[in-house]
Amino acid sequence: MEDEFRNMSVQPEIPEKTLYEVLRDSACRNPDSPACSFLGTRVTYGGLLGQVESLSLSMSSAGVSKGDFVMVCLPNCPQAILAVYAASRLGAVAVMVHPMSSRDEIAFFIRDGNCRTAFTLDNLAVNLPASSGLENIILVPSGKASSAVDGAIKWDDFLEKPAIGRPMPQVSPYDPVSVMYTGGTTGTSKGAVLSSMNFNASALGMKISSGLKTDGQKMLSVLPVFHGFGLCTGIHLPVMMGMEMILLPTFSPEAFFRTLMSERPSMMFGVPTVYEKLLVGEVPPGLRTDFITGLFCGGDSLSSEAKTGLDEFLQSRGCKAKIRIGYGCTECLSAVTIMPDGEDRYKSVGTPIQWNRIKIVKEGTEEEVPCGCNGEICVSGPTVMLRYLNQPEETAQVIRIHSDGVRWLHTGDMGHVDEDGFLYFECRIKRMIITSGYNVYPGEIEKHLNSDPLVKASYVVGVPDSVKVSRVRACLILKDGVEKTEKTAKEISERLAEAIPMYSRPREYVFLDAFPMTKTGKVSCRTLEIGEIGGIRINLP
Repeated sequence: MEDEFRNMSVQPEIPEKTLYEVLRDSACRNPDSPACSFLGTRVTYGGLLGQVESLSLSMSSAGVSKGDFVMVCLPNCPQAILAVYAASRLGAVAVMVHPMSSRDEIAFFIRDGNCRTAFTLDNLAVNLPASSGLENIILVPSGKASSAVDGAIKWDDFLEKPAIGRPMPQVSPYDPVSVMYTGGTTGTSKGAVLSSMNFNASALGMKISSGLKTDGQKMLSVLPVFHGFGLCTGIHLPVMMGMEMILLPTFSPEAFFRTLMSERPSMMFGVPTVYEKLLVGEVPPGLRTDFITGLFCGGDSLSSEAKTGLDEFLQSRGCKAKIRIGYGCTECLSAVTIMPDGEDRYKSVGTPIQWNRIKIVKEGTEEEVPCGCNGEICVSGPTVMLRYLNQPEETAQVIRIHSDGVRWLHTGDMGHVDEDGFLYFECRIKRMIITSGYNVYPGEIEKHLNSDPLVKASYVVGVPDSVKVSRVRACLILKDGVEKTEKTAKEISERLAEAIPMYSRPREYVFLDAFPMTKTGKVSCRTLEIGEIGGIRINLP
């Protein structure tokens, strides 16, 4: 029971239904409409609902009950969708885990949720830790060679087990339905506990604020289901709207272009790493994109240069839509803001999505700062998580009731709002660099570095310094053919010196072939700060 969430004023337009009930309603409205396409195989909404109900009976017979935590360690595949919505029907909580997580990471996720049931690919089941306490291990076929795992059962065999006639429990849409782990870009991952109401508000809010039309539309679901953006906007939004989902189990430019040409999806939500890979892939001859009506990007910062290049690439092939940038965080499940249609403000991440509110406060306080001033981004609304799993002190730090009586999430992100209500994201507060007493914002330096003629991509971090507390390190991926030399570093530094204050200038440059990434597709700031990142390092006076 989440009393503080139940006491929130929830807009009547948001369906007060569980994830399962939302799927059931869509199936009742359009039982014969295509719901999901995966590697050429399609299933209708009626068929999807039937499979969810069958799986829920098998799970119930295996002992899964209301309030249990179920690990879903799968890529984008139909079985992942079935597991999430079947768990919802039972009142269980789907713990979403990256299938390529290490054994130690998986052991932590199992302990954190006290999971007794797990869904995983058969070829990755060897990563399950010994003595995990799992009572049910359901193996989803991967099509690859796999080793036997003690106590595990194949997906088809699990579905064929005789069902025990246990009544379905009463489940509230305000109850926990999923745990999504934060990306861990600047520290340890935390589990955000989310309700069906969080999903419904986020999905419907996105639909309203983006102006999405659903008649005959297809969603290319490329973001992974273990990512809040992927599960909510790539799966639950189409389910709520009765749209068809085109599932990509893994992303590559080749698979993406092949799917574009065969399926002709009308909309797509992606993160910068997904979109940026399109510029380096081999484009099929005759590729057209005139069927795309909506392109949305969130999850991390997409440089203005990359966005311009992508917009030009798509429009040269007939696409009339431009990529619309948004901002969000795992604690709010998915997007919190989105760029309004027809707007394209430089460096802005848009305005709040339906039902969300934004305010900027002085770091460490509840004091609102003047318009245009940087501070911590706070969010309120029905998309804010219930809590962190097993971390009451961390929860109390980030979710606070302010003097206005409103429940606000302190995101830990730095930004400002302009006079028209547009949000500008600067960086994670933990990424802000304090050097010799000055505040340095990495995003401002990256903006200038990314426009340098020698630089393909940049990421700026602070590293410990015995005199300055921190010094500025610029990690760069250079454009093809540019030499990784001290001369190059000096050229870049001299141009940068014309645009930023002296105290902000990086004194250390690291030339890399690629940035280290987290499992959710974001640049691993922590690794760049303290990890063994290799590359060529050059120190300037």
